[in-house]
Formats: sequence, C-alpha cells, structure tokens
Amino acid sequence: MAAFLRSLRGSVAPVEAVYHVEANPGGTGNHMHLWVRSSRLPRRAVASAVACAGFGTVFDVRRVELPAEGQRLQATTYGMKACLQRPAGATGLWPAAEQYLTLNGDRLEHHTRDFYLDRSGSPAGGVRAAIREARQQYGLRGGWATV
Repeated sequence: MAAFLRSLRGSVAPVEAVYHVEANPGGTGNHMHLWVRSSRLPRRAVASAVACAGFGTVFDVRRVELPAEGQRLQATTYGMKACLQRPAGATGLWPAAEQYLTLNGDRLEHHTRDFYLDRSGSPAGGVRAAIREARQQYGLRGGWATV
C-alpha cells in the first residue's frame, strides 16, 4: 500500500485513503476495497500506482457522492460484510469475521493520518479525534462497552 500511495501522491496530491482487504467469495485469493479522497483522481494515475504497487491489472474507479447530512455512507462498509453479517446463533467470532480480521492484521480498516475530517472539512487529527467528533455530532455520551 505504501508504494501505491507514494506513486499516486507523485502525480496527484494531496491524497488520503482508507482500505481493507477481503477474501474472494470463491476462495480464489483476496482483493482490496480502497477509498481515496483527492481533488482529482485520473484513471491513468491510478493505473500507474496499481502497477507500481504490484496489485495486478484489474481495478475499478468510481466517484462516490457524499450522502446528505446525517445519512450513512454505505459504500465504506460493503467490504466489511464478513464482519457485519453475523450468523444467527453466533456467540463468538465466526469464521468469516476471523478470516477478515486476519487478512487485515486484526483491524477493521487501515487509513492514512488525515483521512478522517471534522464537520468543517478539516483533518480531524486521527481516528480518536474523528470518533470524538462523531460522538459529539450525534449526541452520543458515555463510555464504550464490549458486547
């Protein structure tokens, strides 16, 4: 990923990103879901970065429109379906979620430092600051609990 971002930043700046790796449904390997925030993202620059990083030759670039205030951006959770689709009766970590976490180094996602923004559109200053911002925005109070 470092080589991909380095290559992309060489032709398109600034670039911030969040990604996660997901197993292919047929058990034929893995693929990545990557969201890039940049003022522009030419397909040629992405193709060059993909080749530079050794990611293969298949990639897709789509523009994602931000949802209205208070709406959830559905696209970012699509690749996490292994963790979000808990089987009925599961009392612990199920195999698909365990595989997802293994592929991602026990993380739900990987992000660059300034990917998350505050309400004004400025970098939030890291994921903890972004969580605080979101909790304030939606009026969430209290501590976290493991369920």
